[in-house]
Amino acid sequence: MKKNDKKIELKRILANPFKTKGKKKLSKESFVFSLALDMNWFSTEDARKILSIGIERGYLKEDDGNIFPDFSLNEVEISLSYSPNKEILEEIRKEVGSIFDKVIKKIQNRKEMSKQDIIAEANKIQSNMAKLVDIETALILTATKYGIEVGDLATKKLEKEFDGF
Repeated sequence: MKKNDKKIELKRILANPFKTKGKKKLSKESFVFSLALDMNWFSTEDARKILSIGIERGYLKEDDGNIFPDFSLNEVEISLSYSPNKEILEEIRKEVGSIFDKVIKKIQNRKEMSKQDIIAEANKIQSNMAKLVDIETALILTATKYGIEVGDLATKKLEKEFDGF
């Protein structure tokens, strides 16, 4: 599956709960249940992974415990018979537990910080940079701030971002 096709497929999956419920914002739980139970596309665990990826990549934003798409729902076409491509789930399973989790684990191994505190710190870095970097990059910067070696993961991040260029 090509990189652009993956992006389109992911946006379709992320847009569907909002479109089917006719809402611009959803609680995280409602989003997960929509993918897992209403549509019966994924397990709740996989639906949570999709939610995390949507937030990490900046396709979904958070506000007061709710999430909303950071793209126009009108730009995403979804037919009534739509079902996610089987390859996308395998891609999602490979991706989760990659750079995001590895950087967090490296920080936790050196600092006594909860995952939530680490992500909050990365979110601050994102905000200070006017959201010009994604959460993985902000996590890499957080690790660097604490003197934690993450060059290997930074290289993987760059390779992932510029794959095909």
